[in-house]
Order: sequence, then C-alpha cells, then structure tokens
Amino acid sequence: MCPMRRMQRFASAAGAAAVLSFAAPAGSLAHETSAGDESPVCADQGRPAISGSDRAETLGGTSAADRILAGGGDDVVAALQGDDCVLGGDGFDEIDGGSGRDTIGGEFGPDDLSGGADADRIFGGQGFDFISGGLGDDTLIGQSGPDDINGGRGADHVDGGADVDFVEGGLGADHLDGGPGSDRLSGGDDRDVVRGDDGNDRLSGGLDGDRLIGGDGDDRIDGGDGRNTYSGGAGRDVIDAANGSVERIDCGPGPDVVRADRRDRTRGCERIFRLELVDR
Repeated sequence: MCPMRRMQRFASAAGAAAVLSFAAPAGSLAHETSAGDESPVCADQGRPAISGSDRAETLGGTSAADRILAGGGDDVVAALQGDDCVLGGDGFDEIDGGSGRDTIGGEFGPDDLSGGADADRIFGGQGFDFISGGLGDDTLIGQSGPDDINGGRGADHVDGGADVDFVEGGLGADHLDGGPGSDRLSGGDDRDVVRGDDGNDRLSGGLDGDRLIGGDGDDRIDGGDGRNTYSGGAGRDVIDAANGSVERIDCGPGPDVVRADRRDRTRGCERIFRLELVDR
C-alpha cells in the first residue's frame, strides 16, 4: 500500500509516547533512547558519521557499523551490513537497516522504516509511521502519532505508543501492546500476547493459542483458532471465543457480551451465548 493511502487509515488523537531504554549489543554502536517524542541517540564511536543535508538525498552505508544522520528533506537510506544507527531527521524518510542489529529512529515527519535481516530496534518518532521489523526478534516502538507496524518473522516486541495504531505480529511468538488510543492488533501465527491498553480496541488472535487482553475501553476481541485466554478489562466488551477449543474468559468490569463454546469457562460476563458444535 502506498504511503498516502496508508496515512488515510489513521485518525489523530493526543497522548503520551513510550519510554524505553536498552543496552547496545557488544561490538556495535552505542545507542540510547529518550522519552516522549525524542529519537535514539547515535553515540560517536570514533568513525565519522554519514550525514545528509536539508535536501532530499539518497544515503548508503558500508559493511561496518555506521552512524547515518539523514538530516532534513525526504531521504532514502540503505544502511547495508553492520550494526548501524540511523536517524531520519525531518521529512518523509525511507530507511532500510539491511543486515545487522540496527537501531533506527524516524524522528520527525512520516517515515517508512524497515529493520532487515537481524534483531533490530526501530522508533517511529512523530508523525504517520510505517514500521516493518523483517527477520529477527525485533523491538518496534511507534511513539507519538498513528502508526502501521508489522513485526514480520521472529518473536517481536511491539509498542504502538500514543494515537490510533494498526499492529500485526506476523510469524513468531510476539508481544503486542497498542498503547493509548483505539488500536487494531492482530497476533498472526504462533502463541502471542496481544494487549489493547486504553481505548476502544479491536484484537485478533490468529492461528495458535494466544493471550488477549483488552484493557480499559469498549473492546472487540476475536480469538481466532487455538486455545486462547481472554481478559476484557473495564468497559463494554464484545468477545468471540467460539472456536471449538476449551478456553478461559475473564470479562472484567462493565456490561460485556460473550460468544463462547459450551465447555468454555467464563467469569464476570453479563451476557453469554453458548454454541455447541455437532458432528454430522
């Protein structure tokens, strides 16, 4: 989907962004993160940075651990090999981390950010961001602004941050957190943890046994296949757990509606519609 069409999926809302800190892997650039709308900080490791200007440019990395500062303008960055640290700056930037354990910060404006082949850490920053983890066990943080995030392959940790987010885990046992805002989250394949947090969220489980947590707000939760556990949280939730498996459903406070199988175990659910599968 083209960037402009993807932008049209979002509705803006106010809120606070994620806060995250972490240690860089051995032999890589030192990467630090800041609170709110700020990006990771690419520390100087004695190698000159590859820097852009205020114009639209195409920047390429090397096989080493590069520090790439795109600057202003609508830039295209291919970091290539190595454990790179890339900051997009202003403008609509397209950044591909390539192979290596990369850290990518979109910073300001709408960005299209791809991690590549290894375990990457990607921070959307401000604006409409499109984030793809690719291969590896990635950490993907949307921060402020509405985001479209796909974990790809691997056991990913995804935090949509503030605003309305679209989050898909993809392949692998993922941990998805929508953050504040009315989000849509889909676990995909494998055993995922899918958490809506605040807002009126829509959660989908996928093919395997998932843990689905609505949080506060009027949520819609569809377990999909597999033996799932459900927690609606506060609010007027609608939970569809009728998939033929024996599951646990904790609706939480609020007038909730549940569609369940005959043997499902329910707690705190005001209206329950039970289905019984009949073999013919």
